[in-house]
Amino acid sequence: MGQADFVTSAGSGEPTLHTRFGDVIDCVHASSRIPVAVLTNGTLLSDPDVRAQAAKADRVKVSLSAWSQASLERVNRPCAGVTIKELVNGIWQFRTTDVATCPARQSATGCR
Repeated sequence: MGQADFVTSAGSGEPTLHTRFGDVIDCVHASSRIPVAVLTNGTLLSDPDVRAQAAKADRVKVSLSAWSQASLERVNRPCAGVTIKELVNGIWQFRTTDVATCPARQSATGCR
């Protein structure tokens, strides 16, 4: 029998909304050698704690489905106060800071 390519955190909601989603990633890493992928709309990546938890994953795929504040509200239906500028800045910070320092990003096969 083969092995899964990834354990993916996705579902019918935003995985980064769970306060312990980083613990789920840690649990998968501790119990298997299967890499973890997180699918996110990125609305919470402006939060440094969320970025730190997401950086534990071997792959993070951000779906940017909005091009303006109006489209963000229509497509993502974010909590009050979330702006397109904040969303894009959070993605940028994750990509340039957290991903660059995550050990999983420094090899083709991840941490394991």
